[in-house]
Amino acid sequence: MVAGGRRGWLWKRRSDLRYGTAPAGGRAPGSACGPVELGDAVRKEFLGRGWKFPFQFDTATGGVAMSEYEQNIKENISVILGTKPGERQKLYEFGCAIHELMFAPATRVTATMIAGKIKSSLARWEPRIEVTTVDAWPDQAGTIKVHVEYKIRTTLSEEELFLLLSTGG
Repeated sequence: MVAGGRRGWLWKRRSDLRYGTAPAGGRAPGSACGPVELGDAVRKEFLGRGWKFPFQFDTATGGVAMSEYEQNIKENISVILGTKPGERQKLYEFGCAIHELMFAPATRVTATMIAGKIKSSLARWEPRIEVTTVDAWPDQAGTIKVHVEYKIRTTLSEEELFLLLSTGG
């Protein structure tokens, strides 16, 4: 496609919105739109929409239930952490390898390995967030507690997630 064509403009416009800058003159090349103003609604649009997880139907419309924005990110994180690598067709590396440690003893070493696997898989598969900390520790009941803190890149809001993982020990 030629420079300044529609495809180039869409890419340029997305990058302008993502990084919070407007093109010179306030307009994208070849576009008829006005200056780009970045409000909360525009920033949230980049967080996305998708099918609700777990899958369900919307009782009001009869269609597929959708999630959006921060809720969509939380649901995608649960999909990433709940998927074993090799389980998804055509994307064999997708997921988190914490399932390999399911029968490992609930020790500090196992907790550290789980934290590392969670941090690396979220960094790889969820580009909308920046993982700030992942803490994991064993408790007396033989489970491993995990605390994940992350920042949403476009809105800079901070979120957290708690997991309780049962292991073999």
